Amino acid sequence: MKKVLTILVIIVLPVSLYASKGGDYLPITAFNKNIVAYRYVIIPLLGLLTGFVFFMLALKNKLNMPDSVKEFLSVHYKKIIALIAITIGALAKEPYIAGAFFFCLYAAFGKRGRRPAIIFAVFFLALASMALFHAFMFYHTALTTPSHKAAGLIVQSEYIDNFLYLKDALHKPSVLFHSIFLYIDRKSFFIIFQFLPFLFIPFLRLKELIPTIPFFAISILSIRPLHSALDCQYSAAYIAPILVSLTVALKGLNDRYGKNFTGSILLFILIMVVTVNIAHSPSLVSLNFLKEGWSDTWHRKTYIIGKHEEALRKALDLIPKDTAVKVVCQNNTYGGEIANREFSDVFPRKWQDSYYIILDLKKPLFLEDNINPAGFMIEFEKLRQSKNFQLTL
Repeated sequence: MKKVLTILVIIVLPVSLYASKGGDYLPITAFNKNIVAYRYVIIPLLGLLTGFVFFMLALKNKLNMPDSVKEFLSVHYKKIIALIAITIGALAKEPYIAGAFFFCLYAAFGKRGRRPAIIFAVFFLALASMALFHAFMFYHTALTTPSHKAAGLIVQSEYIDNFLYLKDALHKPSVLFHSIFLYIDRKSFFIIFQFLPFLFIPFLRLKELIPTIPFFAISILSIRPLHSALDCQYSAAYIAPILVSLTVALKGLNDRYGKNFTGSILLFILIMVVTVNIAHSPSLVSLNFLKEGWSDTWHRKTYIIGKHEEALRKALDLIPKDTAVKVVCQNNTYGGEIANREFSDVFPRKWQDSYYIILDLKKPLFLEDNINPAGFMIEFEKLRQSKNFQLTL
């Protein structure tokens, strides 16, 4: 049932909306309209959200603004409804507040309803200031004191790390340049392939791309590789703006050059998107799944359970069920036995403070862990020589 609801929310509703409400933006012919609408279905990211990500994450990513195609189109005829919808979505996660603010700036460019768009923009600007103040207060507070634990005021370390990195970047421009050029080839590939399948036509309508500004900033400035991954949920915020800017630009091309010209471009775009889908989507027909080395995350060997995985399962079963027992592991050994712990971290961070350490040296390290392989092995040798731990293979 959850799978059906996910597909309904992510695919059926947006496509039906394009067919019913997109007439003012799409080329007139039904054939061209359907090509644009159903091109949405084969964006690689949708394969991730419908096939691999659990329902609530998919629902949050696809209904949240500016990720919602519905609100992107309705801003032209029901602006208040669109702004209310974006308010609900912006409360899901801090980065979406910035996206909501820029969406309001986009809405303010409309011919009608500028006042509510500006009012909502001021609201989101104030909300963003509150979020920064919240992070600042946690930075200057002892986060691990018993009183804060009792109050439930424990913040994930990655949010504190990101805040500290931002703080350093504001004081040292070199830190900012370092973050930009870190994984620069990956980031360049990410930006180019967001627009290449659409022949860069969305750049003809830059106004519709305004809501993507904070998310592109995150991808460019981030020191976390998954923020610049085509087949990851972090690129979900680009889908609606690029799709809408494409359709509006195609409307202009259709009016200027005619339906035959636009239809030819649409067919070429369809071929390009299918090609990118085969190359980079997390699907059973993608090179990600079929070709070893193309993707560590989605290759079929990742999902095969053999003797190696059974041995790892037995090792995890040795960990006491008591949630107070401290565990350090790798992301590729993370499971339900570790998820409910009061204390857990990724090796080699804080391994000296743990009771159990779970490692799998035969699987690649997760890039997302921001771990230097050489540093990993140095800490592993320290672990092997430590008298406080017993090595079990």
